Amino acid sequence: MQGKIGVRSTLGRGSVFHFNAQLDQVVVDSQSILPIVNRQVSIIQPFKKSKSVLQKMLKSLHYKTHAFDKVVQFLEYQQTVNPVDLLIVDCNIGLEASEDLQAYMNVYYPTVKILCLIQLSDFNFIKESPFQEFYHKPLKYEALYHKIEGLFEPQNNTNQPVQAKATKSAKINKAKVMVVEDDIINQKLIRRFLNNLEVDVEIVSSGFEAIDRIKKYSFDIIFMDLQMPEIDGLETTERILAYFKETDLTPPKIIGLSANILDKDIEQSFRVGMVEYLTKPISTQKLKSVLEKWT
Repeated sequence: MQGKIGVRSTLGRGSVFHFNAQLDQVVVDSQSILPIVNRQVSIIQPFKKSKSVLQKMLKSLHYKTHAFDKVVQFLEYQQTVNPVDLLIVDCNIGLEASEDLQAYMNVYYPTVKILCLIQLSDFNFIKESPFQEFYHKPLKYEALYHKIEGLFEPQNNTNQPVQAKATKSAKINKAKVMVVEDDIINQKLIRRFLNNLEVDVEIVSSGFEAIDRIKKYSFDIIFMDLQMPEIDGLETTERILAYFKETDLTPPKIIGLSANILDKDIEQSFRVGMVEYLTKPISTQKLKSVLEKWT
């Protein structure tokens, strides 16, 4: 390669190695790569430099891309546009975020293909990951293109939606749970997360429905949304606990759910008798931890 290599050392400080080399330019054979121009691809990559490299590579292959740092940013964007064709996710988002993302996509965007970028050393992630399709780094133009387009071939059916994996617990499985939540999207998400844990769950849309249910059926835990029309979660909790006090029955554990993390909201939740307070967005792991604690 007609290059040079050298080293410069300073006693007590360390060494600096340097080299230069003449390398041939790598040319991508445009005849062997015929990208589908209309393919929409979203990227979730927490590292700025890696995200930029991947986005430039996909754009050079004529894919239309949008890149995000976090899962929540992608979900917010996806709600405003038509579903993308492919979502590329870096395993650095973590296992918990991966499980919640897959569960959400199963419910709302089951046709979207998901490709996870991994290192060969990420064995534990691969074993536990809910994703079915992986691309091993480093990224290479032609290999990446053929991997992406292979996902869309008719005979390829390995990327069908799957349930996010969750560690089973006999203690959790026996719990009877009611969710009081007026938002339909949140209802579907929390149902999916609890189904992953194999929990018997009933979902109602208002505080009045919840009060009616506890008079007819027995529940171990109630997840209570704080912000609801007609009667909010705080008043609903007070009425439910008052009923159990009047009837001298053991009340269920009530856990507050809210997007707010203000001290006053948390204080009010405990004041009316809730035993715990979870902030949205809810995840499988958050629910699992609460169920293990209170069942």
